[in-house]
Amino acid sequence: MNALRTSGTSAEIIRDIFALHFPEAREVVDLTYGKGTFWKWPIDFVLIPNDKFASPDCEFREDFTATCWPCDEFHIAVFDPPFTANGPSKEGHQKRYGADRSQDGAPQNISDVHRLLRLGTLEACRIASEGVIVKTQDVIESGKYHDSEGVARDALREAGWRIIDTVRFLKGRRPQPDAARGSRIQHFRNRPSVFLIARPA
Repeated sequence: MNALRTSGTSAEIIRDIFALHFPEAREVVDLTYGKGTFWKWPIDFVLIPNDKFASPDCEFREDFTATCWPCDEFHIAVFDPPFTANGPSKEGHQKRYGADRSQDGAPQNISDVHRLLRLGTLEACRIASEGVIVKTQDVIESGKYHDSEGVARDALREAGWRIIDTVRFLKGRRPQPDAARGSRIQHFRNRPSVFLIARPA
């Protein structure tokens, strides 16, 4: 694929990734399920929703950095952690996705964000047997650019997995949390979200 998508939704991108790379998926775990945004399409596999910070109806509430599941428990693991300690300004987003600093274990700064991204990616690789999909986004915090995509790529390599595809998703501009407070970098110039698709090396 190695594509840049400028329209559609994250769910449509996930659907297309499964159609192209994992058409025979049997059991899929979403480590950061939230409200199930990725799954707004007809799935034909068993979906295991997990989210420590999700609403009570989420089936599992495991810490995505250290779950209770054995190695290779699921065919595919999907991982979409908070990309910033501040969280987007959209009301409710911070608590739904575990980016509210007041929550136990939530990231307090970009170092925490990258630590959780690395550990969660390693855990996704541990519990998946055939494929991992990681969604992340480079961010600006305290006026500095931080390469989250590089952290995810390094973690996949550390786990012994190879990246087989990359999809960048750019749907309009998103305000960065520090821009309104007069940080040195005022705009992020359309930096996209990125989906990294990996298989065991």
